[in-house]
Amino acid sequence: MREIIQTRSRPQLLRLAALLLVIVLGLALRRFGYAVDLPFIVVKYGGSALWGAMVYLLLALFLADCGRRQLLSRRCAWPFQSNYSGSITRPGSTRFG
Repeated sequence: MREIIQTRSRPQLLRLAALLLVIVLGLALRRFGYAVDLPFIVVKYGGSALWGAMVYLLLALFLADCGRRQLLSRRCAWPFQSNYSGSITRPGSTRFG
C-alpha cells in the first residue's frame, strides 16, 4: 500500500485533494444553499460550475500521463460527446407504459 501512495506525484495528490474539496463544496451548496438564503441563481449555477470543476479534476487525475495536446483534445471532446449522446433519442426510449 505504501508503494502505491509513494508512486503518486505531488500534483496528483493535490488534484485528488481539490477533487474531494469540490465534491464536499457541491454537496454543501446543494444541502445548505437555500438555508443560508443564497439566491436561486447562485445555488443553480454554482452547483453547475462545481460539477464542471469536478469533471475537469477527475479527467486531470486519470489522464495525467498524457501529453498536453492529447490531454487538451480529450478534455475538449468529452463534454461534446456527453452532450451529443444525451440528445439522441432511440425508438422506445421516450415511450412510457
